[in-house]
Amino acid sequence: MIAEKKLTLYQKIESLPDNLLQELQDYVDGLIARKKAKKQNGKAKVEQTYEERLKELEELAAKYLTEKPDFENYMKDFEESTQDRPLPFRED
Repeated sequence: MIAEKKLTLYQKIESLPDNLLQELQDYVDGLIARKKAKKQNGKAKVEQTYEERLKELEELAAKYLTEKPDFENYMKDFEESTQDRPLPFRED
């Protein structure tokens, strides 16, 4: 199975135009460097599944979005506060 994947990859590389080979090489070098850095820093971890990420986001939303601001009362208070003082462009 792995040999087949490698053979397919080699064939794809062979079919690339010459001007893309350097870009591919840079990408592969960067990918390998990132993987090595993660292992050395101890940051290599298993990717979260969709369900785990969704659960984490729901927990964060429940923690930080429990109180929603009352926009209607805010606008009512703002309107009332502007009624008792003239605006700069008004000539009363």
